[in-house]
Amino acid sequence: MGALALAATFGVRGGATTDRQGALLALYRQPLGRWLLVVVAVVAVVAVVAVVAVVAVGYGLWSLLLALLDLDGDGRDAHRES
Repeated sequence: MGALALAATFGVRGGATTDRQGALLALYRQPLGRWLLVVVAVVAVVAVVAVVAVVAVGYGLWSLLLALLDLDGDGRDAHRES
């Protein structure tokens, strides 16, 4: 897509593909363009899922650490007999 943007900027292709939809359509019409778009979409989805997974694991570890250390003292009276 960068090459298409450069080509449109310098008028190599006549500037017909100046918007995002035009660039994607021009890429789609190229040999193996459909597969390239699929690969880009899959990589984007995997990247988002990976970021969400890292954040979830980090939050879980943080919560576990807070529970084990009991920094705010909420669990201090848990072992007192009534």
